[in-house]
Amino acid sequence: MNVFETLLPACAKVVVAKDWMWNTPVFQEEEAFIERAVEKRRREFRASRHSAHEALSVFEHNDFRLLPGGGRAPQWPAGIVGAVTHTGQFCAVAIAAAQECRGLGIDAEQNSPLSDELKQMICTPSEQAWVTEQEAAGKLWVSKLIFSAKESVHKVYYPLNQYTLDFLDAELVIDLAACSFHARILKPVVNASVPIHSLKGRFFVDDQLVYSAIFYANEPI
Repeated sequence: MNVFETLLPACAKVVVAKDWMWNTPVFQEEEAFIERAVEKRRREFRASRHSAHEALSVFEHNDFRLLPGGGRAPQWPAGIVGAVTHTGQFCAVAIAAAQECRGLGIDAEQNSPLSDELKQMICTPSEQAWVTEQEAAGKLWVSKLIFSAKESVHKVYYPLNQYTLDFLDAELVIDLAACSFHARILKPVVNASVPIHSLKGRFFVDDQLVYSAIFYANEPI
């Protein structure tokens, strides 16, 4: 079982890219988007698309062309929500049925602290104070956790509202013992299509990577 399978409900299908996926061409329509891309971008794109194709086949979406849309976000088939993440030699895709999930966000980052300059760009004053306290206790990865969790927030928020939140537009409260976080949206888009005031997620940290995930469930009918 991969990490994201432990962070998301069983109804979400997660695929981690296999070695062959990084260099094997995908559908012609998808390849067209990376025709002039650098090698790093080609590898990430192919790994993410092959992973997505495998995940989509579980939902009987075979041979679907997963093309970028607004903000370069993947345009999933009708009735499917999903998210992609890649860092270094790791790539993963998570998808779920829209009947069960309104929004899905996953993110993985290298386990290393942000620079002081980036901390000021990513973390609110209260988050910076918390990071300083936790780093003093030896948890040097907490700033990267905040970055990752806010990336997951973006991957939920943007598809629903076609609006990019700034990193400082959300503020986190992190429960290290429970490996969970609560994100409060400080500056939501005006007249949002889907008003979102807060999101809850989970995280995991190992020696190489910091992982975060948000499953924004549909409310019961």
